[in-house]
Amino acid sequence: MKKYLFLFLSLPALVFSGLFYASGYEDGYLPKNIARPPPPFMWKARLKVDRAVILGYEHKVYEASYVTVYAGVSGGNLQTFRALQDSLWVGSLYLMARVYLLKKPSFQAFILYSPAGPSLLSKNTFATTGYTNRFVFQDQFGLGLSFSKNASIEFYIKQYHFSNGELFPVNGGIDIPVQLGFALKV
Repeated sequence: MKKYLFLFLSLPALVFSGLFYASGYEDGYLPKNIARPPPPFMWKARLKVDRAVILGYEHKVYEASYVTVYAGVSGGNLQTFRALQDSLWVGSLYLMARVYLLKKPSFQAFILYSPAGPSLLSKNTFATTGYTNRFVFQDQFGLGLSFSKNASIEFYIKQYHFSNGELFPVNGGIDIPVQLGFALKV
């Protein structure tokens, strides 16, 4: 009986032992025309957002000496004020690869990349762009740093892209030019 009680009480720690993160972009504070990776890492976009907030959770699924893969889920709000004021909600599932440039106990530097995470938009039009349907893919590319022991706090800068990969006739493409964020390991 004690064994089953221990397993039951430790289940939340097994399920939620990962990274919780928050990131944001505001056009007035961060650059909009930052360099971005070429295709196939990131595709063309018709619209760059003016404000974005993304919250998410990542769980480690594979680890080697200088590569780690996480399974993640995220949700966020994208806004634009330029041509037409509009807001959009997005939810995504994805795999995130981390390639460590430097890996020490008290400092880590890494590249983040997540291709084609299936995503669902709250609507299929957003300001001056649109899609055939609400199903799209999310790409992420960025750099991260951790200054704490055992990498319990991380800081990163990422770019996001949402498009349907030309699988459907209408593919507007939306970019979040750059997001600053932090993650906490639990």
